[in-house]
Amino acid sequence: MHADEPPGQAAEAARYAVLRRIGPTLRHDLIVNLQAIGMMTEVATARLDRGIPPLADLQHLLSRIQRGTRGAIADSLRAASWLAPPEDDRIGLREGVLECLALVRSGLEFRGYSVQADVEQTDFEVSSASLRPLLLAGLLHLADCERAPGALTVIAQLDPGHATLLLTRTPAGSAVPSDADDSGDAAIAYRPLQAQDVQALAQGGRADLQLQDRRILMRLQRLVPTSPLQIAPL
Repeated sequence: MHADEPPGQAAEAARYAVLRRIGPTLRHDLIVNLQAIGMMTEVATARLDRGIPPLADLQHLLSRIQRGTRGAIADSLRAASWLAPPEDDRIGLREGVLECLALVRSGLEFRGYSVQADVEQTDFEVSSASLRPLLLAGLLHLADCERAPGALTVIAQLDPGHATLLLTRTPAGSAVPSDADDSGDAAIAYRPLQAQDVQALAQGGRADLQLQDRRILMRLQRLVPTSPLQIAPL
């Protein structure tokens, strides 16, 4: 972070960088159900053009289109929550961690990283607006700062009021990183995530952070519900 750059501005820049890095995955998740709906609609139209199909066939097609539409709505709402998360939006810790890993796993595996998490099933909830960008920035930073392949691991520990996430990077075998080798940059869809990006997001999300070589320790507050339940659109 530059000395004259406001903390909020640095956090916004880091959040944008994270969104750009996961953009291809979000785009893929959005169009999967839409493509399926388009194909099923074409099939239904073709059958209707040939005459009225049996009612059972038509009901089956309509049922599949309805399921695809519900999936597309859910995917759209999930993508929208990444772009503009409500400040009081909360998510289960395990669910949030696994969701983040799913968004970056394929890209990191393409670069030679394995990704795994050790988070127990619990009712512990944290702010999704804090967890998502911070965890992703931490994982991407660990992968970006060393081009040699390896393993990325997320381990969670809980106490009554906080969740502690330990992110570690372990080199694979005898792989030796080379800062002179720029070939790994071609696999990065946007700019690398820097330590100051992770720090800015931690500050903006009111999280404690410790950055060490190949390790990041982040401590997130437990989020207690304070707003009435919202009914999700059908």
